[in-house]
Amino acid sequence: MHKPSDFRRIYLFDYEFRESKSLEDVLEKLKGKFEFLKVEDFQEIINQAKEKGFIARDFEDAIVMRSLAVEPPMVYFILFRESEKGGKILLLETKDSWYTHEKILLSMRSYSRNAGINCKYIKLGQFFKE
Repeated sequence: MHKPSDFRRIYLFDYEFRESKSLEDVLEKLKGKFEFLKVEDFQEIINQAKEKGFIARDFEDAIVMRSLAVEPPMVYFILFRESEKGGKILLLETKDSWYTHEKILLSMRSYSRNAGINCKYIKLGQFFKE
């Protein structure tokens, strides 16, 4: 079970489906590059994101993943589908990360292209209580 205090920074993005038309399509496109995790292991973080209004309280579906390229993990992605058009992404940066803000934003371009989505940066912060 992951807690908000496990993470250094939290990024919020909007996304729209492009080549991918569903979260299942995103999973298929990223298979072999990402490890898919249990949404329940991030429930405390999801609940706080709802309370703060960062994601819709009634999102339709969610998936969680981390890259297989780096160990230990430096970022986790939680994609929330809020409508048939898309939703929100919480990018959770771990305390092990050495990424700069600019590197994360640049890497999201590649992630989005590989996932078949368009994404737009909204904000950065430590949104959650310890």
